[in-house]
Amino acid sequence: MIHAYSLIHDDLPAMDDDDLRRGQPTCHKKFGEAAAILAGDALQALAFELLAENYPAATGAACCLELARAAGAAGMVGGQADDLAWEQAEESSSKGRTLEGLDSCTPAKRGR
Repeated sequence: MIHAYSLIHDDLPAMDDDDLRRGQPTCHKKFGEAAAILAGDALQALAFELLAENYPAATGAACCLELARAAGAAGMVGGQADDLAWEQAEESSSKGRTLEGLDSCTPAKRGR
């Protein structure tokens, strides 16, 4: 669910602005941008809901904490922010686009 949510949001016009994913129209192209945002948000919330409802309290809480850390600012969302900053970096700036800079975004975007 988190992976699906991240792909929906990554395809949005404000992010990578992709029209196709695996040969099919992206969510925002097929259903509209607002519906895509809400679908991604719902998938993220559902992931936490399922962990909280289907495991003993201590296990569910530990899983929710781990998921929040991996998906949040220190993980996937932070990696996406780094990726956007890398894309917007000007070639001539002292922090211009480098392969090393792009590579540093990838693990975080995967929640690692």
